[in-house]
Amino acid sequence: MLLCSHSVSPGIEHSIDLPNKTVTVITDLGADAVLESLKKIGKEVKYLGGK
Repeated sequence: MLLCSHSVSPGIEHSIDLPNKTVTVITDLGADAVLESLKKIGKEVKYLGGK
């Protein structure tokens, strides 16, 4: 079940899957920059690789 999918800011898109407790981020930014930003929320963050 996909709850939402939209652009957060130019060049960044995300989707949230509440039942599976996952957020998918699609961006041209580097994985390290995205991970560091997401870690600030205090939840577990994992890089699962690109598609």
